Amino acid sequence: MITKSATVGFKIAGVQQQIIQLEHQHAVLTPEDTQKLQHLRRTLQNLYQTYDVDLED
Repeated sequence: MITKSATVGFKIAGVQQQIIQLEHQHAVLTPEDTQKLQHLRRTLQNLYQTYDVDLED
């Protein structure tokens, strides 16, 4: 159970890191960057819902 929790935590942290990197990469996001950002946010939301992670953690 701890291994599964750690794996989920690493997945969430990885997606969050990609979001932060993409947001701060350029002053103005291209349409492709905006689309990728939306996809990453949906992925993050799906991880939270799938693994029942409290958003405040």
